[in-house]
Amino acid sequence: MTRVGAVHTAEEPPGDEELSFGGDPDREPRLRMWASAHRRLLAAGAAVVVLLGVLGGGGWYLYDQSQKPLAPPQGPWPEQVRFAVSLCDAPAIFVTCPHGVGGDPRTYQRIEAALRADPAVTSLTFLSRYDTYAEYRKWMALSLDGRRTGPEGVGPDDVSPMLYGTLRRPADYPQVAGRVQSMAGVAFVSGRPISFWRGKAEVEVTLCGSLPTKVCAGHTPRGVTDDQKRLVLDRLRGIAGVDAVYFEDRAHALRVEENRRPVGSGGRQKLESMNEKFYVKVRDPGAIEVIGHSIKDLPGVDSVSMVASE
Repeated sequence: MTRVGAVHTAEEPPGDEELSFGGDPDREPRLRMWASAHRRLLAAGAAVVVLLGVLGGGGWYLYDQSQKPLAPPQGPWPEQVRFAVSLCDAPAIFVTCPHGVGGDPRTYQRIEAALRADPAVTSLTFLSRYDTYAEYRKWMALSLDGRRTGPEGVGPDDVSPMLYGTLRRPADYPQVAGRVQSMAGVAFVSGRPISFWRGKAEVEVTLCGSLPTKVCAGHTPRGVTDDQKRLVLDRLRGIAGVDAVYFEDRAHALRVEENRRPVGSGGRQKLESMNEKFYVKVRDPGAIEVIGHSIKDLPGVDSVSMVASE
């Protein structure tokens, strides 16, 4: 029988008290000695752990960023110095002549001579009705979804001659336009804008916005959803020959609109009336038609067209 206070012999199994986390009084000094001897190794190991954490987080960040479209380029922004003068001619259906119907070649010559004598005008080109009709057809051909349609049966006899001009500087537009607009034989004067996206992208995908259209009739005033944008973006990226996809928000679209309007022309747009858009840069021209066919019927897409190259 074991007496009270007796200790265990070597043959007796150890009791629970020996499983405590107290311990060897020499252990801590030994650990300090080992850590001191292996200081560089411990520092290197810690650095590796930190580096792996950074790379892991950075890799996820880069992956997440790679799933987003590109922001619009910073520039350059085109200088809007081009203008157009629509001349009155019967029976043109696109113009209303405030001074009566024209059609007299001498009237056109007088207007052209006045513009050529204006020091603010650096170049001028006369377009016959056939030339104007060719320009109209080029504009119609930019559509990739078949939704850009004009009046049926339009021919060369339904459009009017025009004058295309270039100004010395954008600030000259209000004065030149004011003088020309008052001339007999002039229907109207307008800017002939250069697209900000010319040379930066080949295809424009306009998304549904706050303004109702026939295609976007079922959308809310807030426009497209994030899921619809993602669907369009994924479809674009899956097309062979696509080089880059840019996303233009309403703020950038408004800036583009303000840039394309002649100085002093008025009629400024509001931010909420702008449409968000995707712009696509291709490395293979054959991808342009594919984009039109693949994107035009996706939910949230208002129109698909080529960016004017002139």
